[in-house]
Amino acid sequence: MSPLLRFAILLTAANWIHFSWAGTDCSEYVVQPIDKLPAPYLVGLNTTFYKKFASANGIPVMSSDNVTDYALKESARIIQGVTRNLQPGFLDALIARTERISMWGSGETACSIPEVARPCFLQHFSGGMAFDNILILQETSFECDDRGNAWIGRVLIHEFGHSINFVFDDVQPGLQKQLDDAYANAQANQIWPPDEYAMTDDYEYFAVGEQTWFEANEVRHCEMGFCNKSQLQENDPELYAVEAQALTGPDWLYKCDEFCDPDSKSEPAKKRSVAEIRQLRPRFLKVKPGFRKYGYFGRKQKKVIRDDYSKLHG
Repeated sequence: MSPLLRFAILLTAANWIHFSWAGTDCSEYVVQPIDKLPAPYLVGLNTTFYKKFASANGIPVMSSDNVTDYALKESARIIQGVTRNLQPGFLDALIARTERISMWGSGETACSIPEVARPCFLQHFSGGMAFDNILILQETSFECDDRGNAWIGRVLIHEFGHSINFVFDDVQPGLQKQLDDAYANAQANQIWPPDEYAMTDDYEYFAVGEQTWFEANEVRHCEMGFCNKSQLQENDPELYAVEAQALTGPDWLYKCDEFCDPDSKSEPAKKRSVAEIRQLRPRFLKVKPGFRKYGYFGRKQKKVIRDDYSKLHG
């Protein structure tokens, strides 16, 4: 075999490895009937809507029958990766407040989730949101894009960062004040671009840092010098110090090569570009390009959603 032919074969193999997914056996994430939830979670739960769940380190990912078992398993796998890298006390605090993840699927909206306040302002909301002791998440494509993982999985990790933030004072009194100070420092010294989503408020600041810890942030963050934990420590040591008091390791990163094998597919899933993934998102995510530059949903759009929601949730 000529050296040139050998090089061509190796190059082809390398491209196949890069653009295909190996898949992970997710049989440990068993989808169970909703009545198998631990008793504290069943108190006041709307079992007319909720029909099934998968457990992620004691935190249930639950839904109606309109969400696929695959989406529950893959979401549970992601949350398992995050929760096994929490500092002592945080997982216990989350379970003590019956933290749960509620998904809506085909034919449903965020307003279908029983815990969402009424009247509901979220009919056209997409992606995810955390409030009180619940994280709501849309079932959409878990296919990989150019960041090396899936957009909706990144949203899930980001929103779960808020859930972690909500128990700061329960686990480590003073940590919220430290986060507030770090955020003020980042603003004053323009460590992040002023219109970056992380600069929206201290909660988004922590959640984007938490994504960075697991390399589940956006391509734009890599371009800013915040691609991973090491770069976060170098470029924003104050935020890193806060993250390090809530997170350990990590011994897990959110990558395409560990996705749950889809129940209905035997072939590996196709890697898609960012542009292709965006075409899969619901049309109501399309807002003015200027507003989309740094935010998941567009900074202005999410502010409107928050303002409406705060009327009922404070």
